[in-house]
Amino acid sequence: MNTPRISIIIPVYNVEKYIRRCLDSVLAQTFTDWEAVLVDDGTPDSSGLICDEYAKKDSRFVVIHQKNAGVSAARNAGLDAARGEYIGFVDSDDWIEPDTFESVVKCLTENTDVVQFGFTVVFDKKFNKKNIIYLPMEYDSTFWVDNFQSGTRFSKRDFLLRNKISFPEGITLAEDWYFNYLIHINEPCVTILNKPFYNYFQNSASVMHRLTERNIRDEMFITEKASHLNKKNEELLLKRKCICRDKILFVLHD
Repeated sequence: MNTPRISIIIPVYNVEKYIRRCLDSVLAQTFTDWEAVLVDDGTPDSSGLICDEYAKKDSRFVVIHQKNAGVSAARNAGLDAARGEYIGFVDSDDWIEPDTFESVVKCLTENTDVVQFGFTVVFDKKFNKKNIIYLPMEYDSTFWVDNFQSGTRFSKRDFLLRNKISFPEGITLAEDWYFNYLIHINEPCVTILNKPFYNYFQNSASVMHRLTERNIRDEMFITEKASHLNKKNEELLLKRKCICRDKILFVLHD
């Protein structure tokens, strides 16, 4: 089998309302040398069947069915299966612009480890908010690690493997931060695309919008885990500790 230039990894769980929008955005790509690894994380709804439907229509879709283990385990399963030279992620309730892959490939150089691009925060109607666009004007590591989720970049597969970069399993929040942090402390050669290719859907029912004791404990755990790595960035760790402290104080105040 030929190695595709791009692999896109999509964890799938309980998203039958949104999954077709996500997969159609991959099918609509103007650059065609890609594979999409869909990881059905034991979803109880029809999302897994929809993934199989797309795989039957287009062999570039590869479906993995596994017992429910969480989004990090699903992404890691995708990383193990992905064959592309560059790897990206899309959450199954999000979607990407049609020229995403083409724009990423065009900007690659021999030394590019990571391509970072912007995103649009798209709110559902219950929020009653206007969409917000974030653009990486330059490589600002503090903002990039804290605010750009894993879908807003493509990373060279060899760079991820060489530095043993993967997602921390068994947590419900902040897995993106840890993945970003691992990339940053390994000093990648970064190319910036100053355009919003990723559409980050804010679902009012999402776990991201529920501040619970479990979520705070997960953030504390991941911060502690990062602080024990051989490579560190003290500025980013301090900021993460401050975020944990503020969330604890907010819950105590309530």
